Amino acid sequence: MNKGKKRPAPSSLSIKSFFMSNVVETVSNSDNDQVTSSSETVQRAKKQRLSGFDPKWKNDFPWVKEVEDGMMCTLCIRHQKRPKKAAFGNATWVDKPCTWLVKDALRRHERSDSHDEARAFEAGRLAPSNNVEAAVEEANSLHTKARVSAFRNLYWLMKREMPHTTNYLPLNELCKLQGANILNNLHQGENNKGESQRFIQEAVLTMGNLIRQSILDDVKVSPWYSIMIDETTDITVVSEMIIYIRYLKDGVSKTDFIGILPLPDGKADTITETLVTFLTEDLGLQLEKMCALGSDGAKVMVGRQNGVAAQLRRRVPHLVNNHCVAHRLALAVGQAAKGVPYLQKFKDIIGDLHRF
Repeated sequence: MNKGKKRPAPSSLSIKSFFMSNVVETVSNSDNDQVTSSSETVQRAKKQRLSGFDPKWKNDFPWVKEVEDGMMCTLCIRHQKRPKKAAFGNATWVDKPCTWLVKDALRRHERSDSHDEARAFEAGRLAPSNNVEAAVEEANSLHTKARVSAFRNLYWLMKREMPHTTNYLPLNELCKLQGANILNNLHQGENNKGESQRFIQEAVLTMGNLIRQSILDDVKVSPWYSIMIDETTDITVVSEMIIYIRYLKDGVSKTDFIGILPLPDGKADTITETLVTFLTEDLGLQLEKMCALGSDGAKVMVGRQNGVAAQLRRRVPHLVNNHCVAHRLALAVGQAAKGVPYLQKFKDIIGDLHRF
């Protein structure tokens, strides 16, 4: 080894070249990274869709329609199919556009029950036109279902003793707002809308006859029946007779309203003939099965010689005449009150308030 010999020091040019080469390499790598990053950003931007409606969606969903504020379903609009919980006039896709402009919204609507029904109706519409009978049958079926729904509304009003002549139409409109689309098929031409006063009155009479027939079916199989009658007047001060019937059904006594009849006058002969004609001819009941008569105890009803009960007993010897307990109680209270001045004054005050 040559211990005295020194290694030559690197020249200044070589040191400068060394450091400059590192700087150039660093700058070059940075530029390459920036170029690569910019290129990837451009590629991603090309792949991304601008927000809003994409016309390409119509290829997969031909029923979609672009509108100003979103998109709507042409099938559901044509056949007026709304979700059951959607209020009439406020259903998305039908009454107002869907503002969620993504493809997933289209998929969800396509899987909905209302859209399935619309597609089924559309398939029927596009079926061969020679099947006229099926088309007419379908239309009649929808109209029948609409009438049944309207009858239910009318029956609901009557059972709750609400004025059906004024509340029937508003109730139907409320049901439509709640999504009862079947009522839209109630109209069958301009002259058959199912909303006139004549239709309402005829519907009430029809339902009344059906209910009465159901009661009569039970009365006819009952071994006996009894009648309760009372006179009354309507708002036009026309004399009428209200009739209730009591009978046995499955061993249990039942009482039902059976009719109300106009009376030309309040004579016993008139009441008797009107009642007998109604029971035998109108209702088809056997007079011999009538076992009792209940009344208010007025002389025209319980008179021994020519009262209604006496005349009926000539035709039905086993008939039992029953003076109504409620009327007897009212008579007893009225007669007892005459002996108490305070109660008499109280009765006069109540009478004055009623006539005021």
